[in-house]
Amino acid sequence: MFLPISNNVVFILKNTSEIIGVVRQIGDKVQNVKVGDRVGVGPLSDSCGKCEECRTGREQLCPKPVSVYNSVDKEGHKTYGGFSNMVTFPSSPLVSNRHE
Repeated sequence: MFLPISNNVVFILKNTSEIIGVVRQIGDKVQNVKVGDRVGVGPLSDSCGKCEECRTGREQLCPKPVSVYNSVDKEGHKTYGGFSNMVTFPSSPLVSNRHE
């Protein structure tokens, strides 16, 4: 997508498949992040969790991946990546920069 700007300058808007944000709420079983942590998630936000690849820690090779952008999550919601106001992810793909 190109955004025309005055003075013959053009900015290119490119969505990236990674998101950085702050945790606002967590579920009862989440242990690897806390509310208030700044976290990031890569291009893969979820996987089936049942195939051989998922069971052996290779979720990036899952035949049913859920991408952060332009995919449909397990609840049937379309994913908009970094364009979203708020997102929900399983805790496993999140990377925290919390220092203890």
